[in-house]
Amino acid sequence: MTTVLTLILPLINMNKFVKEIKTFKRTILLKGSPAFKISVWFSGITVGLVWILFSEYNEPKNNNLFFKKKKADIFTNEEIEKWNKPYISNANNNSLILNSNLTADEKRKQLLKEIK
Repeated sequence: MTTVLTLILPLINMNKFVKEIKTFKRTILLKGSPAFKISVWFSGITVGLVWILFSEYNEPKNNNLFFKKKKADIFTNEEIEKWNKPYISNANNNSLILNSNLTADEKRKQLLKEIK
């Protein structure tokens, strides 16, 4: 008997819940109804939060919790030379081009001139 009641009670509550959802769906488009007011508030808050999320993703601040700023750390010349030392084949470490104003093609052309 108790097992039958434990199976039927959730169904009764579920039917009531489904009925409330159908009533909410029916009254959501009626302009004075509480369902309409709830839907307007919910959609406004949702659009606002999505707007903030996208703006923070596109231009994050330095001290942001979720999205970090997309800029590279600044390395010193010593750190750059230490990092590139295993990849330089000749003994002349001055062939490393540290000028960041040059494009990748210009740097490659300078390296090829030094090799020849």
